[in-house]
Amino acid sequence: MEKELLELIESGRSFHGECSLQITNELISYFSAIENTSVYLRNIGLYEHMRVREYLSFFANLTKHRNLLEAAIEAMHLADIGSIKLSQCTDSQKVRVRIAGQILLDCQTIFMVEPLRDLEEAAMKMVVSWMSYEIEQGRRIISVSPSLKEICLCPGDHYFLSETGIRLVDQEDPSESDEGDSLLLNKLSVKSEGNIFLFNPEDIDYIEANDGKCYVYVRKEGYVSQLTLDELEQKLKNFGFYRCHRSYLVNIQKVTEIVRWTRSSYSLRLANYKEFMVPLSKAKIQELKDTFQF
Repeated sequence: MEKELLELIESGRSFHGECSLQITNELISYFSAIENTSVYLRNIGLYEHMRVREYLSFFANLTKHRNLLEAAIEAMHLADIGSIKLSQCTDSQKVRVRIAGQILLDCQTIFMVEPLRDLEEAAMKMVVSWMSYEIEQGRRIISVSPSLKEICLCPGDHYFLSETGIRLVDQEDPSESDEGDSLLLNKLSVKSEGNIFLFNPEDIDYIEANDGKCYVYVRKEGYVSQLTLDELEQKLKNFGFYRCHRSYLVNIQKVTEIVRWTRSSYSLRLANYKEFMVPLSKAKIQELKDTFQF
C-alpha cells in the first residue's frame, strides 16, 4: 500500500476517498484484519426470506448487542418497514438494513465501500446524518467510492486516492465561502447538493453547457457552476482549456485522440472516458492544431 495512504489510515482520523477498484480491494483486505473494525460492503448477503425486524433481531442476537436493536432500527428509519420481507424491499431499503447491521456490530472503526450507492435522496441524507453522529460520538468512519460526488457528501475530509499518492479535495462551507479570497484565484468553485467544492483546473476534464446551466465534470461526476460558458472560458483559458464547440470546453491535457467520423464530424476522446467523447466543431480543427501545435 502507498506510504502516504498508510500514514493517513494510521492517523486515526475519519476520511473519505475517491479511488480505483484496486485500492478499494487493498483497503478491504487491510481493514478486515484490524481488530474492532467492521467492513461494510454493498453486496453483503441478506436472508431475503426474513422480514426486516426479524432479520435485525436475529443479527442482534448473533452479535450479542441486543441492546442496540431499537437504536439501529431508529437510526435507519426502519420501523415502518419492519414487517416487510427483505425480498420485497427496494435497493435503498436494503442498504439501510445493511447499515443497521453495522450499528449492531458496535465497532470503533467502520470501513464502508460505496455507502451512498443505490440510495434515494432522503435515505442518503439519513445515512450522512448517521455518519456525522457516529463521528461526533468518537467512532471512526472511513469510506471509499469511485464516485467523487458521493464521497464529497460524507462528513469529514475528502481525498483523491491513487496508486501514486493522495491529495486532499477542497471543500468550502457555503456560509464561509468568499469568492474574493486570494486563495481561491486558481480554483473553480462549483455546487452539488448544497455544498460548494473548489477544484484545481487540472482536475477538470471538460465543461458542458446544457439547458441553461454549465456542468463541470471531474472524474466523470458533474457539478453545477454559477458562471456562463463564456465566463468559464475566460477564467480557464490560461490553464489549457479550449472551446472546442459552442457548448463545450475541454481540458486539452485530458485529450488522447481526435476522432474523425465523417468529413465534417469530429470528436475528442478523453483519458478514462471510454463511452463518451466531446464534440469538436469542424471549424475548430485547424485552430486547435495552430494553438496547441500538434
